[in-house]
Amino acid sequence: MSQPSSRQGRSLVAGEASGSALVLGARLSFAGGVALESGVIADHRHPRAGACVTGCVLVMPSGRGSSTSSNILGELLRLGLGPAAIIMLEADQIVMMGSILARTLYGTVCPVLLVAPTDFDAISDGAMVTVHANGDFEIDPGGG
Repeated sequence: MSQPSSRQGRSLVAGEASGSALVLGARLSFAGGVALESGVIADHRHPRAGACVTGCVLVMPSGRGSSTSSNILGELLRLGLGPAAIIMLEADQIVMMGSILARTLYGTVCPVLLVAPTDFDAISDGAMVTVHANGDFEIDPGGG
């Protein structure tokens, strides 16, 4: 079994969080892609359709879709149905705005990190990931 590893990303929206990694190989739109009443990926064309984003560390290349996604992400976070944190390969202003919206309006923190491809690839589905406000994060492949 692999040992936990410490890595460094760039904090786009600072915060502290931890959770089980939900690794998406494809970009995700929160608008129409995630059910607001459940936090489940509802886009039947998405490879992870049916997976739940609630409380996980969502690991995805980038967001996808319209500016409405920021509102949906903010509302998911307000309802307690959003991810604990989001880790991406590419900065996405819409995802960042959703997290900032939830923090500003509801006091809900969902850190957003930008990471290098090698660090992104090191995160396996189900691994326990802990995110720190400075952009550092730990990966425990054993799930904690």
